Amino acid sequence: MLHEVMDVIDDQPCFEQPLADILAELKRGGALQTLSPAEYLTARQVRWWKGVLLPALSKDNGESKRWWEIKLIEDIFPDDIEYVKFKNRMFPVAPSITSYGKKKMIELIEESIPTLHKWGFEWATYPDPELRKQ
Repeated sequence: MLHEVMDVIDDQPCFEQPLADILAELKRGGALQTLSPAEYLTARQVRWWKGVLLPALSKDNGESKRWWEIKLIEDIFPDDIEYVKFKNRMFPVAPSITSYGKKKMIELIEESIPTLHKWGFEWATYPDPELRKQ
């Protein structure tokens, strides 16, 4: 579970719920991780991409989430795609988006929605902070 730092008061982070409640979520063998603001935004971008957009596209037309990811990356960042030959056919291979930084993820997300609209997926929308799970 991620808990965003809402503010820092007297050098102490403030969360939406008491720190004691957050720490109570920890279990033996688990871990606690801190992320910089840039890392947190990137993690949130990846969660939206892999947990919201790609599953919705897959559900819409039956192609796999990975197929959609490669298709979008191929259109938006064609130089990131490598092609491998298998049984006399060429297949595109895209890098994992976890290798993309915050700025590249922003560009991928911002370019994906107009691309999807062009392909007839008018329902595709940008991440909506109001719909985010708390």
